[in-house]
Amino acid sequence: MPPTLIFKPASGDDFQVLVTVLWSNKGEPDFNSQSKVRAFVEKDGEKLLPNTVETKILLQEIKGVNNIGYYFSITDKAPNPGEYRYMNRGAIGVGNLLLNATILHRVKESESVKDALSMLREANQSSK
Repeated sequence: MPPTLIFKPASGDDFQVLVTVLWSNKGEPDFNSQSKVRAFVEKDGEKLLPNTVETKILLQEIKGVNNIGYYFSITDKAPNPGEYRYMNRGAIGVGNLLLNATILHRVKESESVKDALSMLREANQSSK
């Protein structure tokens, strides 16, 4: 299984950011190309629609340091007690990797979303 990094606030549970690092097992050079990332994120969003307030996925660009990725925002129709109501989800190519990110939050216009998207924009891959 690919590794997932989880970021949480120092206290409380206002948000949670999960970043899964993916790579091509076949060594495909275009595995994380802009068009493939877009299709990946769109397909991911379509699977979630039955449980959301939204009726369609609206992709937004993430302009990163070295690549362009995509994300969408959705609202859970009926979150269980303690679950997050809002989610942003997307992916961006970084080097020969794909960062797949999920941002869960309780407040619709959360600063944590802006911070997490900024983190994805600035991500880069190092050989060190």
